[in-house]
Amino acid sequence: MSVDQGMIPLLSACVAAARRAGSIIREITERGDLQVKEKGIDDPQTEADRRAQQCILTTLKKRFPNVTVVAEEDLSQMFVEQLFVGEDAPEVLRYACPAELKGLRMEDLVVWVDPLDGTREYTSGHKDHVTTMIGVSHKGRPVGGVIHQPFPQGLTGRTIWGLVGLGAFDSSTGAAIMVGGESERTRLAMTLSHSNKNMEAFVKALSPESVVREGGAGNKVLKLLEDKADLYVHLSSGSKRWDTCAGEALLLAAGGHLTDCHGNRIEYNPHKSFLNEQGVVATRNQYSYKKAISILHTLI
Repeated sequence: MSVDQGMIPLLSACVAAARRAGSIIREITERGDLQVKEKGIDDPQTEADRRAQQCILTTLKKRFPNVTVVAEEDLSQMFVEQLFVGEDAPEVLRYACPAELKGLRMEDLVVWVDPLDGTREYTSGHKDHVTTMIGVSHKGRPVGGVIHQPFPQGLTGRTIWGLVGLGAFDSSTGAAIMVGGESERTRLAMTLSHSNKNMEAFVKALSPESVVREGGAGNKVLKLLEDKADLYVHLSSGSKRWDTCAGEALLLAAGGHLTDCHGNRIEYNPHKSFLNEQGVVATRNQYSYKKAISILHTLI
């Protein structure tokens, strides 16, 4: 199956699965028993992580068996038939596939799944930091992305989706999201739970207009798309490809940037390390991107 036949339906299925995953997360949260397990030091996993991933994997592998899916959680039971999502997202299906993505093979696509990004914050009660992320890459480059918020302020759920060459869109309003432009603002989004000497030095050199400390990689990318921050910088090697694929695809679709801290593209290869070992720089525009990379060249 080629992408011109399947890319839009694939992204539609990703949006529908992300929404159902958000519903599962809310249902488990309302019950109050998160069933937390520790995967490692300061690395929790909850029943919401597990069930949300089972929903997404069951849906995508049944509907698109030729697509490779890479997901964060290592589960003994990966597929649960009762969690299959058969419906689509009509707001995605109304669009035609961009010309530059036509004629590609489904077998060359990889879907990167983070069923509940911001688990540490979630277990600490910061529900507004939580997102479900599904990114699609083709031969190492991100082409499509979905970020769903299970707990957005004033809404039951909110989904941002996008395709490179088509654009990024807010499903709650139907509005297109565009970043870029000539702004020289430097509002910095940085992690709530990690810091180090290099990050402190970066903040000092940048002298940002403001600093927003938030948990979750997807949540910080949303700050850029919402014009609440201009750049997001993560200097440690703790993030992984499923933390960035959806966000990078959305930023590229909207006119932004995401690379490692040396200015190199991140390769989304399912056969290589999933670690973003050289950190992450994501920005709304060229000015903040160039300024961040220039400072980082003196620090790392």
